[in-house]
Amino acid sequence: MRILYEGRNLLLSNGTGIATYTRNTVNAVQQLGYSTDIITGVDFTPSRTDSTRNRLMFHDESERFESRLSAKKTVRSFNTLLSSPFGSHAADMSTAIPGNFVLPEQRNISAALDSFDRRYASYRLFDAAYHHAITWRRPLQVRLPRDAPRPNIVHLTHATPLRISGSPTVVTLHDIIPIILPHATLEHLQHYRIVVQTIIDKADHIITVSERSRADIIRLFRMDEKRISNLYQSVTLPDTFISKPEAEIEHELDFLQLKPNGYFLYFGAIEPKKNIKRLIEAYRWANPKRPLIICGTLGWDYEADLEAINDKRYTKFIINDNRIEKLNSVRHIPYVPLEQLVGLIRGARAVLFPSLYEGFGLPAAEAMLLGKPVLASNSSSLPEIAGDAAMLVDPMDVAQIARAIRILDSDSDICAELSRRGPQQMSNFSPQIFQQKLREIYANFQ
Repeated sequence: MRILYEGRNLLLSNGTGIATYTRNTVNAVQQLGYSTDIITGVDFTPSRTDSTRNRLMFHDESERFESRLSAKKTVRSFNTLLSSPFGSHAADMSTAIPGNFVLPEQRNISAALDSFDRRYASYRLFDAAYHHAITWRRPLQVRLPRDAPRPNIVHLTHATPLRISGSPTVVTLHDIIPIILPHATLEHLQHYRIVVQTIIDKADHIITVSERSRADIIRLFRMDEKRISNLYQSVTLPDTFISKPEAEIEHELDFLQLKPNGYFLYFGAIEPKKNIKRLIEAYRWANPKRPLIICGTLGWDYEADLEAINDKRYTKFIINDNRIEKLNSVRHIPYVPLEQLVGLIRGARAVLFPSLYEGFGLPAAEAMLLGKPVLASNSSSLPEIAGDAAMLVDPMDVAQIARAIRILDSDSDICAELSRRGPQQMSNFSPQIFQQKLREIYANFQ
């Protein structure tokens, strides 16, 4: 069987939750022995005959892909719209480039691309698909090269309204947060609804990642229950990161002026739905002895969160070796590679994740997999993912979050019990279980 995936998130230089989902999905399928191909958008017009040229011109997707809301894209979007009624062509870029010809910061992206059997590029594919759906209320039809093997299934792991000629389409809708929390998104809500409705109407099957997301999609888009399946998602991390010696973790933490079991950790994007400002307010009320580390990239509308992080009220002064040192109780660490992030999680007293809404809640799941106590929201998908293995709180109740932080800071017995339960709960989301569910969905299209 041959499966074609879209690479919108997989080829970003900084990881995302959807990138992790795509990577784990592809790994599961490759372990089944299936062939895997990838299609992505590029900012140049790819040659239909010169695969080597296409690959040489390929560069970091994260630098090419801009927000749809950027005014700078008006001309590009208009030009894309003019051609969209006629669909789009994809060109081959399967030529592999030796590692020493690739910039160091792009080698992970190049390696991800080379893990696929066939690789295709189409000019501004994702913009074209988005505007095509808004204008024509149907997915963008993309034609692969004539000599390309036809995929048995096209699996779009992001809400992308496109189809590959001659192949059935399966789409993963992780959530519909822009509709559930319209104040916590940059999406044009009417356009978003049109795009999602187009995907639901035209896809052969929809996959989602929690029962809560499935129920929301069925309710708000009046979808036939038989056409949507919840597979959850695989929760896994590289064994080499999990088994890294504690001494190495301690050395990495020392570089950040942190000690094992000596801090609370939030990791993820800094954006409104993550509820960071309320988390920091609760942390201030709790007044624990351990600092709070906020690790993640700036998403959008983050100014209030940064103001809270940098609030001078969280600055303390301590005496160390007859020196007065300044200590920030709340600190921000920008994006770190996965290996260092796993070390940060392993060294934390607990992970705090009172998000307003999650389709799945991968940060909480990864922390539980690593045996860390987790504070999580009692809303959206998080209760079904965490079960009784996390401390659940109302994400809108600052006082309740503060009480939970105080307990995690002072009660080592509760922390030990949550640490024991976490990995057991995450066994429900093993790669093997996910792989079997995915195989069953794909078998419907053989």
